[in-house]
Amino acid sequence: VNSMADAYNGSGDAAGLEGRVSSEPLTTTTRPYSQGYELAMEFMDSFPLPAVQGATDVNWLVKQLNISMNDVKMEDEAIRGASIAGPKHHPTILINRSSGWNTNAMGRRFTVAHELCHVLYDRAVGRRFAMASGPWAPRDLEQRANAFAAMLLMPITSINQAIRRLDMPLATSEAILAIARA
Repeated sequence: VNSMADAYNGSGDAAGLEGRVSSEPLTTTTRPYSQGYELAMEFMDSFPLPAVQGATDVNWLVKQLNISMNDVKMEDEAIRGASIAGPKHHPTILINRSSGWNTNAMGRRFTVAHELCHVLYDRAVGRRFAMASGPWAPRDLEQRANAFAAMLLMPITSINQAIRRLDMPLATSEAILAIARA
């Protein structure tokens, strides 16, 4: 509740989000994860993203879009994060310090990218309230946001570069871990 009040500003979206926000309904012809991948690729085509050691710098991206980001302690450890956006609120991503997912940099980056999808594309669903990401959130929206986050953080070009640098067979758990670390 405090975070909602803190995000209230009466004027809505930040300057960095003009032309980037939409209400993208889930389609019946495309699986949610496929739509998430497509949204991420379209977003990356429209916004130049610098890479940090082969990974998308999601903190830089959120800052460029003028989205606030706050660490908060929520009672429910199952909630990884939440997003606040709308006509009377400054777009805000909340990262739950209580969630085990957010205790390392990789998990935190994924939470931020996931919530970014909600800020950008889920306005119709969360128009009157904040969108919290947890086990009880709408499954299809969560699948779409997870796929968006995965594609944003690990673009196909970065994965292909990591594969080319491998000095071991691809079909091993060691190779998969090396690619994930890259």
